[in-house]
Amino acid sequence: MNTSTPQIIKNVVNLALPMAGSRLIQMLSGFIGMLMLARLGHSILAASMLMTSTQVTIIVIFISLLFSMSVVVGQAYGAKKYDEVGVILQQGCILALILSIPLIILFLVADRILLALGQLPELVIYVKHYFRALIWGTPGFVLLAALQQALYGMSRQRIVILANLFCLGVFVLSAYVLVFGHLGISAQGVTGVPYAFAIQAYLNIIILLFCFYYQKQFKPMGIFKWRSHQRWRYLKQLFQIGWPMCMQFGGELMAFFVISIMIGWLGKNELAAAQVTQQCLFLFVVPMFAVAEATGIMVSHAVGGKQYQSVKRIGEISLIIAMILVSVAALIFLAFPEFLASLYIDVKAPQYTHMIHLIKILFILVAFSITFDTLRNVASGALRGFYDTRFAMWAGLGAMWIISVPGGYLLGVVFHYGVIGFRIASAFAFLIGALLVLWRWRERVKEYSQLP
Repeated sequence: MNTSTPQIIKNVVNLALPMAGSRLIQMLSGFIGMLMLARLGHSILAASMLMTSTQVTIIVIFISLLFSMSVVVGQAYGAKKYDEVGVILQQGCILALILSIPLIILFLVADRILLALGQLPELVIYVKHYFRALIWGTPGFVLLAALQQALYGMSRQRIVILANLFCLGVFVLSAYVLVFGHLGISAQGVTGVPYAFAIQAYLNIIILLFCFYYQKQFKPMGIFKWRSHQRWRYLKQLFQIGWPMCMQFGGELMAFFVISIMIGWLGKNELAAAQVTQQCLFLFVVPMFAVAEATGIMVSHAVGGKQYQSVKRIGEISLIIAMILVSVAALIFLAFPEFLASLYIDVKAPQYTHMIHLIKILFILVAFSITFDTLRNVASGALRGFYDTRFAMWAGLGAMWIISVPGGYLLGVVFHYGVIGFRIASAFAFLIGALLVLWRWRERVKEYSQLP
């Protein structure tokens, strides 16, 4: 690996930006799907907040365990151990299929959980139909995540972005046909979006497997070679590195889920306002996660190649890139809140006046929280390159469950600041979490800079 600063900048940009684009394309599927559901009525828009928060929470809890694939593959790839890359990929795919089983079970009982948590039955009925349809694509979601993480670890992110771009077009077409009913197909309504997600995932898997089989660059890895996997060494390693990430993302998203439930207690307007800002936030947050993943992969390549002196610059450059991207997102939130809201509701309708006022305030708070959260996530991603995942886990869980959840309840419910109080508490939690993880990153850089 060339360790000059210009080359590191080039490597980070070449890895991070296509990954960010790929994540953005993936998020566009959910964004567009929710836009279509929003056209079905105000109740379904409010229900979509429950769908999104529940789906993201459950899926990411399990898929985040597979994020370890990119750094484990990255270290093997950086050390030029190509046969090991093939073994890691195979065992990672087996792990993914195992994870799909509890995912399906949770989707089947999601509606009962929401009812037990006090959500409105007239909203939960839509959620029930949505998740019953989503189970058909569940094995595809986790298997696709494993394949994509392996490609990221090999710095083959362009394959992922091209496949995602093609499959996005297929999703939009299939979702439109299924949700509203066209081409002789009856309107499926709420269930049309999850069916389209399934079509998108399985098509994407076929494309990636085709690339693995026919492209010469993957031949040395023996991806389709039969192996006995008697000791399951890498499956165990993936689990050992991945479970803290699973706990971190799962714990944080469970906190987000609990916050969504408490916002649901406040009424439809608060829930719908939170959904509008949350969907826009997701659209920008996911590319930031891609930068964090890219940082971890670059660090893992450096560690695998024993280029320890370059890890500090990789982290610094990645943070700069992330701050540029997040600044653009924050400016959009501050400058165009009404336009963003108009994608979901009729901003000129009198019945939405209070909701528009809430949305404008929430976008101001989101601009701050996304900045703090991006710093935290990129530093956490860099730590993964060292296989250091536990500190970020505890920092994230502490910030969300000690500050965000109780602070949100205190400000939002006890002191009657509503959804605004919840967002203030979350922004402060992200700030504390960012400071802790950045401190840990500096300590690890000092430690590795002393190695030969």
